Amino acid sequence: MKLIVAILSLTVAAVCAQRGGWGQSIWQGIRDRYNNRDVIDTLHEYRFVEHTTSSSHLLIAISDNRDDRQCFVVEVDNTLDHLLDDQDNVYMIVEEIYHMIMEPNLPSITITTDNLSNFYHDVKGADECEGHSTHLIKYTPSKAVQSTQRPITTQPAQTTPTEAPTTTHRVRPIG
Repeated sequence: MKLIVAILSLTVAAVCAQRGGWGQSIWQGIRDRYNNRDVIDTLHEYRFVEHTTSSSHLLIAISDNRDDRQCFVVEVDNTLDHLLDDQDNVYMIVEEIYHMIMEPNLPSITITTDNLSNFYHDVKGADECEGHSTHLIKYTPSKAVQSTQRPITTQPAQTTPTEAPTTTHRVRPIG
């Protein structure tokens, strides 16, 4: 039964994609959602992606809102790269950037997708920001983010087959 539903769903999606219009945008949305491995977090209508190229490290906040499609590009200073290694820091950084971009008088420089591609060598970012108003913004993590310490990991002394090391995972609350 599940196989029949899956086949019907794929058939409907293929027909919608061929006819264009709303069907194609739905299909594109599905493809984007499942093919975008660079998303580090989502907050409200923004998805936050991280792109590292040979010459740059960028965080991009992308809103695909039909009425106001926007991209906000942040250059990540290489001295702050380590902050993105910890998921708790990523959540705090995303929150800070989100609050910045909600400010009506945010200082920014309007750039083109050609700038993303040519200057930053971020072809994928240029593709994701195509058709969006794109802005370069300056972000410096707060002292709270910069002062966080990465947890120290140690190897367990010695485990026997009956003892297994335990792992805990933090789950981000919804809302």
